[in-house]
Amino acid sequence: TTELNLGYSRETWSSERGSLFLGAEAKLYLMRLSRFAARFGDITDSEELFDAIDNANFQNDEGVGVDLGALWVGDNYQLGVQWTNINEPEFRFPDVNLESYNSDEAIRFLESDAIYTLDRQLKLEASIFTTDRRWSAHLGYDWDPVPEPMGDRFQWLTPSGGFTIDSWWIPSARIGYRQNLAGTELGYVSIGATLFKYVNIDIASALDTVKIDGQKLPQGLMGSIGFEISW
Repeated sequence: TTELNLGYSRETWSSERGSLFLGAEAKLYLMRLSRFAARFGDITDSEELFDAIDNANFQNDEGVGVDLGALWVGDNYQLGVQWTNINEPEFRFPDVNLESYNSDEAIRFLESDAIYTLDRQLKLEASIFTTDRRWSAHLGYDWDPVPEPMGDRFQWLTPSGGFTIDSWWIPSARIGYRQNLAGTELGYVSIGATLFKYVNIDIASALDTVKIDGQKLPQGLMGSIGFEISW
């Protein structure tokens, strides 16, 4: 998935207690989707099966998602709400060969599974910070779980903290924890930093581990690089 975002927000109301900001964001999704199906009774060679999955054709599909948000900013705190993908864009996987299937239930499932929908989701956030805004603490919460293209469900609870300094090289750093309240229910520890005021780099590792060929590895790893420009 490649995602391009364009957003706009502005202050709509202000008082001695704080200011209200409203905003909207359009997101262009460029997806490459692949799908492969095999009957259990036809599987005789696992290596051949994985080769077939690896060589499955990809299909390109595009869609646009729309987000709306509101943010209340006080002297030492802020509260926000965001409604993502309110139009629920849909993406189509490649068709699979259904000739070897006799079960109507299996055929109906494979036909319905050809469409992936980006479900709308409500996100809540709260932050507190010092008067000079050098230190801050944040809490994010997804109100409801949503599936990703592989079918896993995600609903994140994310407490984190950050530190900001007057430096061009590394103006801010952050550390946090994220817990998936649905699906895998894995918890992750994350660290991140902003470089040169424009580049955001974040990595996260699951606390639970698994052994592969005798080597202990985390059950999940995440990484992201983002570029942010304000004008």
